[in-house]
Parts: sequence; C-alpha cells; structure tokens
Amino acid sequence: MFALVIGLVLGRASPALAVEVEEGARTKARSLAQEALGHMHAEEWQQAQTLLAEAYALMPAPTLALLEARAFERMGRLVEAQSWYQRASEAELGADVPEAFNAAREEATRELPLLDARIPRLTLLVQGPGATDPTLELYLGARLLTASERSKPVLVDPGEQRIRVLVAKQVLVSTSLAVVEGDQKTVYMGISAVLPPVQPKAPVVRNRGEDARRTAGWVAFGVGGAGLGFGAATGIMMLDAQGKLEDQCGIACPASASDDLARFRATRTLSSVGYGVGLVGVAVGVYLLLSADEKKVSVSADVGVWSNGHVLGVQGAF
Repeated sequence: MFALVIGLVLGRASPALAVEVEEGARTKARSLAQEALGHMHAEEWQQAQTLLAEAYALMPAPTLALLEARAFERMGRLVEAQSWYQRASEAELGADVPEAFNAAREEATRELPLLDARIPRLTLLVQGPGATDPTLELYLGARLLTASERSKPVLVDPGEQRIRVLVAKQVLVSTSLAVVEGDQKTVYMGISAVLPPVQPKAPVVRNRGEDARRTAGWVAFGVGGAGLGFGAATGIMMLDAQGKLEDQCGIACPASASDDLARFRATRTLSSVGYGVGLVGVAVGVYLLLSADEKKVSVSADVGVWSNGHVLGVQGAF
C-alpha cells in the first residue's frame, strides 16, 4: 500500500488538482511524505499521521489522504480513518494526474464499506422525569451530542467509552462502556427530575423543637412523593417493555428482542429504587409529624435540605 505515495514523492503534481500547489510546497510535501513512510514501516503510526497531515495541508493529494487513513486505522481511530478514506475517494482529479492518484482514490473507495462495518455504534436513550429538562446535556467522551444526535446511532471508536448526563450542570449519570469492533449497542439511562441545588452546609430552615420536626416531616414527605412518582413513571416504562417482550418471546427471547429486554431490566430496577425511596420518605415523614405533636421540648435544631442531582435529602441535628 505504501507504494501509492511514489506518484507524489517522485513525480510532479498534476495541475488538475483542485488546489494549485507551488513548487516549494510540493517539495516540502514530498519530504514529509518520505519521512512519514519511514515511520509507517516502523509502525510508528502517530508520528506518521502527524507528518502526513502537515504534508496534506501543503498538497491535498489522494495518496496522502489514503496513507493518513491507514495511520488512523492502525491506531484504532476508525471514525477518523473513515473521514480520510472518504476524502481520498472523493478527490477531484483530471485526466493527466499520476496513476498513483487514481489508484489511491479507487483503493479508498473499496476500503470504505469494509471499514464502515467495523465501526461500533452507540444509541444513547435518556429516560425518566428529567429526560425533557431543557438544560440536559449528553456527553459521549468529550463530545457534547446535539439534540438531533440523541437517540440515534453514533459512530465511536473501539475501546472504553465514557457517557455523562448533566442537568443544570449537575452530573446525574457518569458511566463507562467497553465496545469492540462491529458493536451496535443501545444504552438506557434513567434520571429523575432535578431540584435546584442547595449547598449542604448552608441550612435553609432554622427552627426549634417541634417546629423543626414538623418542617423535617414535610420535607421527608416531599422526598417520598418524588420517589413514588419516579417509581410510577419508570414502572409504566417497564410494563410497556414487558408487553413487547410477551409478544416476541416464547420459551426464550430471540436476539431481536435484546433492546426491549435491556430496557425492561433497567426500568424494573429504577422503579424498585423509586418505590423504595418513596416508602422510606413517607414513613419518616409520618414519624416526624406525629412526634412533633407530642410533648414539646425546647431543644435547638438545624435542618438542611440538599440535592446532588440524584437524591434529595435532609440533614440536621435535633
């Protein structure tokens, strides 16, 4: 494959290239390409890619684009390799170009569908009461996905992929997923509604005796209600997924039902957690409200309400 660059290194650029290249730039590009070839033979792909990028900026020949695609491919950066194969395959050439240029364009055209089948694809689905929050941000690695990219397959490189969901700049989900060549995965992320953040160290309620207990009781009721609401919402999603599985599965589920099965399991877990938090919150609220009406005692109490995006809580000393 490296022989394709000979048309650039030893020959002269055709005037049919879309960008006119001065002789000085052409000479520099040849020198960079020759140096890059040495690194490629030594399997030093990063050094080769850096030199090829500089050479292509001086002389946008399809031979250089093809070689840079090869370097990205060997580094496992398949998405970038695809873009460079695409660039080489779409090069506009005239009738009098070196044969190596035509050969590079044809080879890139053959390689594109083969590489495309190897590139993993991830579909990220955010569910739950907070999924429609206008401040929601979905990150795949360092890349912020646009609204149009959410819920659609996104091309990624093989390896560890980090996924983060933020609402109001708070990280609600942070997880990593290992992907291999050819993977096509759907990732479900359930999030609850987010309350405005309150610093834990700054109490928002300062009261005494039974008033502090009563305030804390109502706050606990609020936590319980939010938990029960989240459990109900995710429970509806679970039942929807269960219905689809019942239509598809007999003794065993076919491979085509894998996404529905994953969604059923995820929403079942989230619903159980929501109901559990809700019941505990209601129980604590009942206890605090009832105890507030018992014998009044004069004791100081600091009560603070806090939220980290996942959990709403009460902290204090009674």
